[in-house]
This record gives sequence, C-alpha cells and structure tokens, in this order.
Amino acid sequence: STNGDVTGNNGGTDYWVVKLNSTGTTIDWKKCYGGTGIDKAKSIQQTTDGGYIIAGTAASTNGNITLNNGLENPWIVKVSATGTIEWQKCFGGMFYDAANSIQPTADGGYIFAGNVSSNNADVSGNHGGDDIWVVKLNTTGTLQWQKCLGGTGSDIAFAVQQTTDNGYILAGKSNSAAGDRTSPKGLVDFWAVKLVGVPTNTAGTGLNNLSLEENLLMFPNPSSGQLTIRDAGHPSLAQGFQIQLLNTLGEIVYDSDLQREEISIYLSNRLVRGIYFVTILDSQHNR
Repeated sequence: STNGDVTGNNGGTDYWVVKLNSTGTTIDWKKCYGGTGIDKAKSIQQTTDGGYIIAGTAASTNGNITLNNGLENPWIVKVSATGTIEWQKCFGGMFYDAANSIQPTADGGYIFAGNVSSNNADVSGNHGGDDIWVVKLNTTGTLQWQKCLGGTGSDIAFAVQQTTDNGYILAGKSNSAAGDRTSPKGLVDFWAVKLVGVPTNTAGTGLNNLSLEENLLMFPNPSSGQLTIRDAGHPSLAQGFQIQLLNTLGEIVYDSDLQREEISIYLSNRLVRGIYFVTILDSQHNR
C-alpha cells in the first residue's frame, strides 16, 4: 500500500516496520525499506543499543538495497531506535535464498537462518535442492561463517536461537532422506538441529572455537527468580572475572566480580520481567 498508515513505499512490496506504544494504540514511527521489487521482512528483534535487526528476502536491486547477488537474497537491515538504517547487506547466491529468523548473539553479532538453493557467492556446501542455511554475522554485518544443512530435497529453517553452551538450535522442516538427515518419518518432517560452537567446514575468518563463556555454566535459562553462574574450571579464569547483566537498551543493570566457583543472582529482587544479556570480562577486561 501507499496510503492509510503507509508512507514512503519504494515500489512493489517493501519491508514495513511499525513501532507502537506500550498499549498498541499509537504509532510511534513507521518505515518502509526496499526497492521496486518484492521485498518481505520475516523476523525482527530489538538489539542492545535500542535499535532493531531485521531479516527477510529481497528481490530488488535498487532503492535501499545494494549488492543483491541473485533472484532473491536474504536481506539484513540494522536500524536505530527511531528506524534510521545504520547498515544493510544482502547475502546468498544467484538463485532463490531466504532468511526466516534472526537473533542477536552474546558477542554482539547476529545469527540468521533460512534456506538456500544457490551454491555460489556467499553459499558453499549445498547438498542439493533447498538447504537450511545458517549464517553468523559480526556486529557490523560482516559474514563470519556459514553452513548448509540438509539433503537433496527441500530443507528450510524457520527459527534459530543461541544456546547457553555458545551453540545454536534450529527448527524447520525437511523432506530429504539423505545428507545430514537421518531416520525420516514421512513425506515432510519437523527437523531440529543443534550446532555446537562454530560449526566445522564453514567459510569465515577462522574464529577460535574456545571462548570464555564456554567454560561457564549458567542456569536455569530462562529463569523466573534465581540465576546461577558457575566456573567450570578453565585455568585462564584463575584471577577471577566480572559478570554484567545488560537490558535490551545496553544499560548495565547488574555488575559483580566472580572470584569463587559459583554466584547466584536473585533476579526477582532486582529486575523486571524481560530479556537480558550476560557479558563476561576477564582480568584484562577482554569481553
């Protein structure tokens, strides 16, 4: 549309992002993003700086979109708290590729998942047909690693989340009977995949798969009252480290040194219900 609540449509179908007040009765701001083709947003999350990260599919090669590699590409857009584009990037290859889910990650970057039919440009390792495609970005949207999962049929991810062991969990569907698939149940199955740390056989920058967070236990998550953080015994932690909890605006709401094996944070006495990020600093203040 180009009327009613909609202003600034770039042509065809645009991403449309609308910020409402707390009761949903007033539009704080609204923005169209895209070009003259068909561009569809599938997932949005608030980021720690109060802005938003948006993922979807773009067929346009103009307007707000640059460097579209193919017929349809995953298009990731980072906007400010008021909807101004801070950066935007297309990923994928020459065919039909999509992003269906995106989440911020503990290191300040992002993870997105969807499906790819390409096997060139940003995409490598496609098993045939449509594969689940999972992609890790850094804080400015640079691709760090990517991985294709599936077989020769149609495999699609609809959701991705980072897990407490620094891995990732993906949920979607599959009709493949080979490749990464085992024991298919029927024509089309639900398919859940757990990745541990940085997956092997990925293109990227050679990230170290061992991080400080992987040597800590944090439970339960989610928590309704008490959060426990326990040192799993990595020698580099001998001098202690610092735990910070940040809200979605990036504000530090809890700060404590951990110089013993375990601490418990009583959330119900300190924090309102919501999403929080845990930051861990070593003795040299490395995050």
